[in-house]
Amino acid sequence: MRKLIILAASLFAASAWSDTATVKIYSLDVMERVQTLELIDVTAEKSPSANAEGLDAELQAILDEAVAIEATDEEE
Repeated sequence: MRKLIILAASLFAASAWSDTATVKIYSLDVMERVQTLELIDVTAEKSPSANAEGLDAELQAILDEAVAIEATDEEE
């Protein structure tokens, strides 16, 4: 019985001693995820079809204003 207890204690100690492997969990915090998403360029250009409708006046005015703002930003 004494040998069994010593053997069990030895096995337990050996398994505890050899269990140095750790599980590593790699997770990104929010800013790293945002930076990763910013690196992904998902822009694509598609030419309009021949039978596409024209832009309405309100949308055209918004686009013209955006172009004007970009032009002033580039000049500065």
